[in-house]
Amino acid sequence: MLRMYVDSSKQPETANATQRLLWLYLPDFMNGGEMSSIEYIPAVGYTYADIEQQRALNGKLPDEMIYWKQDDSCAGFTVGKTCNLRYEEMQLITFTPSFCHSHENKLKGCEFLVSYARIDINSISRKDAIFNFAKTLFTIVFLSGIFIIFNRDTEIVVVKPIKKVVQIIIRLAENPLKKPEPPKDEEESGS
Repeated sequence: MLRMYVDSSKQPETANATQRLLWLYLPDFMNGGEMSSIEYIPAVGYTYADIEQQRALNGKLPDEMIYWKQDDSCAGFTVGKTCNLRYEEMQLITFTPSFCHSHENKLKGCEFLVSYARIDINSISRKDAIFNFAKTLFTIVFLSGIFIIFNRDTEIVVVKPIKKVVQIIIRLAENPLKKPEPPKDEEESGS
């Protein structure tokens, strides 16, 4: 059952996990169903007794017998500074059985039956950051292109006609009786 918590982020089940489980706080059936942190889950073919026996002999958990082990630096209700992940790169998921929310519930302490799981969503955060960077880059390129096109159109539609009118007015002011000649374009005179 506990292996399903660890494997829940695999899509499909044979793939590598996209999110790593850091911490579990569940009813511990090895401890009479009392709510506690789950330190590790035995690999298939091993029991908690096998692992505890090896731990007593070696003084540490045998890695080959462990299916999953909590990340001690990121475990617990509060995460310390020793955790290698930022707060935004982790997600705390809670679960309370639906019968605890029922008005007909008569179980004592059911409102305190809340399971917790903290997962590493670093890969999702990175994908979001890359997507936001690409979106920002696209917006900059798009707005720059629009600015260049708008600037060119403004030059053709607004600035050049105003310059022609100003030149005509200047010539009329110099000699009001002379027939005004249309000004030559700068591009035409350069050819």
